[in-house]
Amino acid sequence: GTSEQKVVDFFSPANGLSDNNVWCIREDRHGNLWVGTENGLNRIRRSASGHFEISSGMKDVLIQYLYEDREESLWVGTLGSDLRRLRDTTFSTYWKNAGLPYWRLSLHRDSRGVIRAGSSVGDLYRFDPATGKFKRVLRTGNTIESEILCIEEDAGGNLWLGTVFRGILVVNGDKVVKRYDQKNGLPPGGILSLLKDWRGRM
Repeated sequence: GTSEQKVVDFFSPANGLSDNNVWCIREDRHGNLWVGTENGLNRIRRSASGHFEISSGMKDVLIQYLYEDREESLWVGTLGSDLRRLRDTTFSTYWKNAGLPYWRLSLHRDSRGVIRAGSSVGDLYRFDPATGKFKRVLRTGNTIESEILCIEEDAGGNLWLGTVFRGILVVNGDKVVKRYDQKNGLPPGGILSLLKDWRGRM
């Protein structure tokens, strides 16, 4: 037989969520759920009494990506705004002052803890914790067709970049070593997400 699935908890603006349109969810190492919506960032945590508490911030900002680094900071990628890093209760802003000239970014933290950002024109940046700035390490095309929508790491440490119109670019070090597009069987259009399965297959 089949087991019946039930909704255990439901979150919406009626009980504190900033918006019904959810773009991303990330659980931190303390068990808090961070929810990025079209209208801000939310933290959902269970109180000592067992009830869920929702707090929200960054209103009027679309939250596109969420990543937690090894220092337990939360990186918040936005659409049409800037990149922010939440450490404890303080936000730091990264944009032109940190070497990021483009406002639309995808984020990734690799197996070594390195933070990278892909830009709206196909540039790949690496974050340097010593300087607090991002450095461009790769330019894939310098056009909107090369926009990097998502980044994933394979079992060999290569980075796979999903783009708008150039398919998938596989990067080793700071060089593109392979490209997958319609000639390899991919459908036309952008690559919105990439996933590595439990066997290490992309």
